Amino acid sequence: MGATAKGICDTATQKCTAEVNATFSYPITLAKEQNFTTAVAGKVVSVVQSITLKYGISKNTTTFAIPETALYIAPMGVTSVTDPRAVYVDKLPVIAKGMTIPDGGGSISIPEGSPARSEFIKYIQSPTTPFVLLGNAKPVVKPGDAMPAGEIWLRVIPEFVVGLPR
Repeated sequence: MGATAKGICDTATQKCTAEVNATFSYPITLAKEQNFTTAVAGKVVSVVQSITLKYGISKNTTTFAIPETALYIAPMGVTSVTDPRAVYVDKLPVIAKGMTIPDGGGSISIPEGSPARSEFIKYIQSPTTPFVLLGNAKPVVKPGDAMPAGEIWLRVIPEFVVGLPR
C-alpha cells in the first residue's frame, strides 16, 4: 500500500486539513483461486454470463471512516490508478471505523459492455495470467479528528458464471 498526504490550510479560518491519497494493490491469478479451478477446471470458456466481486473485511482497527474506494483492474506490475492500463471497475462503499464484513458479505457486479468486464474476460480466458485490483481512497483529516491509525484486512473473491462449450 502506498499513501501520500497533503496539508491544506485556510488562512481566514486558521484551520488546516490533511488530504490523504492511499492506494492498495490486491494481486490475483485466477488459476490459483479454488472457486475458479473447481468451476472451470481448465476448460475453454466460451461465454461469461456474469462477473461479481464478493468482498469481506475480517479485521478493521482503523480510527477513521474509509471513504468510498475506487476500484481498478490492471495488469500485474501496475501500481497507480493513474496508469493508462488501469481500468475503472466501481467503488467500494464507505467503511465505518472498526466495521467488519463477513467474507462475501459485500459485492460489486461488473456490468455487461463495460471496459472492466472486457478486462476480466481477458483474464478469465487466460487464467494463468496474473493481474491486480487496485483500490484508491482519499480520506480527509480535519481539525479535531483523531490521528489516522489502524489496519484493515480486505479479501476480494471473484465469482464468475461462465458458459462452457459442450
